[in-house]
Amino acid sequence: LRAIEAGVRVVPVSLSGTQRLMRKGSSVIRPGVATIRFGPAVDAKEYVLDQRGELRDRVHELVGEGLEEDQKPVDGEGA
Repeated sequence: LRAIEAGVRVVPVSLSGTQRLMRKGSSVIRPGVATIRFGPAVDAKEYVLDQRGELRDRVHELVGEGLEEDQKPVDGEGA
């Protein structure tokens, strides 16, 4: 909503591998590798407020595309 109102670009960011660095419920950070991928920017100026769900879905799709295969959302799940 705010991106549409501001007319800005939304850059999808996908993080992979972080679950191996810090396990849920733990305060211990383990050594390892995390991957950050930036997807193509989505221009929110191309959407109107009534299309905010479409913008959200497009950004979620791009975040999912940037994830490792074993972390990609199952059909119907959000990224």
